[in-house]
Amino acid sequence: MRSSTVICDGTLCRLPSMTDTAPPADTAADQAWLTRVKGIGAASFLAHVGHEIPTALLPSLLTSTLGAPAAALGAIEGISDALAGAARFGGGFLADDPARRRKVAVGGYATTAALGAATAGATAVWQVGLLRAAAWTARGLRVPARNALLADIVPAKAYGRAYGFE
Repeated sequence: MRSSTVICDGTLCRLPSMTDTAPPADTAADQAWLTRVKGIGAASFLAHVGHEIPTALLPSLLTSTLGAPAAALGAIEGISDALAGAARFGGGFLADDPARRRKVAVGGYATTAALGAATAGATAVWQVGLLRAAAWTARGLRVPARNALLADIVPAKAYGRAYGFE
């Protein structure tokens, strides 16, 4: 079956012929950014796995192990999320400096992981709250740096694909 695509140039429109060439495919250089995006995506995936497990176990740690009321979980999560949101402003400022972007992103990932793991050793509700709030603050700081790194390595025409993949 023939394609029904019409080619128009100026005032003349016609059906494509066998001699028309297809648009050039993306070259290897055009796709080089994908390798770096995969690396950032893998780091982001592992970070999410690393904080989703403690998040799933947090209610049990607080209520069953430490004997805290359910309201403590709400307070800890609310404060942590608020700090993460506020930290994005500071992270945006830090990400504005291209020399700091990678350090901020890597430091944010490492700090979030370390503080999340340290939560398992908490023996009091206030320790859980402090560790969770600090971890989410680090997470908030790293997000703008990660996004700026993606924007640095991806051509503008591929932003949708890169951010969709990540």
